[in-house]
Amino acid sequence: MQQLPSLTLQLHDLHRQVENLNVPLSTFAGIHITATDVELALFGQETVKISLEPEAKASLAELILNWLTTQATALHCKVVAAGISVSSQAPLDELRSRLWLEADIVPQVYADEHNPQVLASRVANDFDKDNVAAVYINQLNEVLVADDLLTFVDYETVTPLAQRELLQQEVDAFKGKKLVFFSATPRGGGVALMRHA
Repeated sequence: MQQLPSLTLQLHDLHRQVENLNVPLSTFAGIHITATDVELALFGQETVKISLEPEAKASLAELILNWLTTQATALHCKVVAAGISVSSQAPLDELRSRLWLEADIVPQVYADEHNPQVLASRVANDFDKDNVAAVYINQLNEVLVADDLLTFVDYETVTPLAQRELLQQEVDAFKGKKLVFFSATPRGGGVALMRHA
C-alpha cells in the first residue's frame, strides 16, 4: 500500500514539471504584400501595415520574418502557418523558403484573398486541433504537396558535393520509373517526410 501514495506524488511532481515547461501557444499569420507595403496579422490580433522602402537594406522576407519573430516572442506563441497573398509582382520564393526553413512556418499562398485577418483564419482552417495539416488527395489518390518550398540551392548549402553527385547518379538511374510510397499510418509518415503532417 505504500507504493500508491508514492506513485501519486510522482505523478503530481511530473504534472508540475510539465506545467513549468511554459510551452508557447500555437497561432497562425496572415500576410498580404503589395508593391508599396506589407499588411501582417496574427490570428485574432490587429493588422499592422509596414511601408516598403525601395532602398531598404532588409529583404521582404527578412522584414516579415523579423516581424513574425518579434510578435511571437512578445505574445509567447509559435506561428504554425502563414496565409500569404500578393497584389504585386513581388517574388514569393525567398519568403516561402525562409518561412519554412528558418522559422518552421508552413507557407500557404491564397490568390483570392487580401485581408490578413481572413488569411490567418483561412490557413488555420487547414490544420486540425493538434496543428496537423489537412491532407489533400487528387483523383489518382496522390497526396498533393508544395513542391517549391525548397530550391536546389537550399540543398547545396547543406549537402556535401560527393553526396549531391551520388544523388544525381541515382536520379539519372531512376528516370522513367515510378516511386510508390506506402505508409502504415493514416497520414504523415514521420518528421523525415513532413514536419506538419
